Amino acid sequence: MTRFNRTSAVIAAVAIAVFAPVPAIAPLIMWSSRLPDPIATHWTFGGEANDSMSSVAFALLIGGFMLLGGAALVAGVARAGTRAAWPPVATFLGIYFVTMFAALGVHTAAVNLDHDTWTDVAGPSVGVVLAITIVPLVLGALAARLVSTRWPAPAPDLPSGAGTQLPVDDGERVVWIGRCANPLLLALSAGLVALGVATAMVTAWWIGAILVVSGIVSAPLGAVTVVVDPGGLKVRYGLFGWPVTRIAADRVRASTAIDVEPSRWGGWGYRGSLHLMRRAAVVLRRGEGIRADLDGDRVFVVTVDDAATGAALLETYRQRQPA
Repeated sequence: MTRFNRTSAVIAAVAIAVFAPVPAIAPLIMWSSRLPDPIATHWTFGGEANDSMSSVAFALLIGGFMLLGGAALVAGVARAGTRAAWPPVATFLGIYFVTMFAALGVHTAAVNLDHDTWTDVAGPSVGVVLAITIVPLVLGALAARLVSTRWPAPAPDLPSGAGTQLPVDDGERVVWIGRCANPLLLALSAGLVALGVATAMVTAWWIGAILVVSGIVSAPLGAVTVVVDPGGLKVRYGLFGWPVTRIAADRVRASTAIDVEPSRWGGWGYRGSLHLMRRAAVVLRRGEGIRADLDGDRVFVVTVDDAATGAALLETYRQRQPA
């Protein structure tokens, strides 16, 4: 981490994780005599209360989410500045959940104050809902930006590497692992999940579920881990390495390092199809990548750091395949 002192950042993250739940839970305890039992905790789009729980249960609920967010924040900040793709995402989700649930706790206590029954409590206005969801998103994005890795600039003059091999002894098993991530795509996926949770908590659960699923589905395209071993090429997607694209070494006809321009491959993300279009590309950014020319006049491309080494090792294993 080069942009700020790591120790100070971790101490600040721990302080946020420990003390942020206090202002969220304190009103529910301090005003308990002025709150209905149970309190309104969920409303329809029309502002009519449609769910409730005790103030203690609600305090435990938001407190639990905030502790999880605090743990994610501390973990993300502690690992900031590394080559891993997940620290900015963990930092984003940590700040989002801490601030959003803190605001939700204060607001829920305020709207329930001095009401006799929870059914009489009117829901939050559109402006309040937007503030509770958007402000934490902005704060989370700023925090994620602060701890983001400085991704290397694309190398515009890479040699093609055609025919280049690595010196690997017969019988020696060498494995190369390369990574590539797009922080913007990861942040977008995390934002959809966070927004979905907030929507489900405040208004309609089914809309929240759609947003959460959308975020989970898009997350694998935010980062890839590329592995070259004697078996061939593997591309593992997302922070958890799933799903996986496998290309056997005996399918490869040539392996080269190239300079990938997204517009030439259909844009960012997973483009094309090896089965239907005979070419596919996993494009997370401009710059270096591995191009594998396959049997059946198929082409597969993936953007990855240190592509020249990965392509050379794949070429080594390709040329060792029996004719």
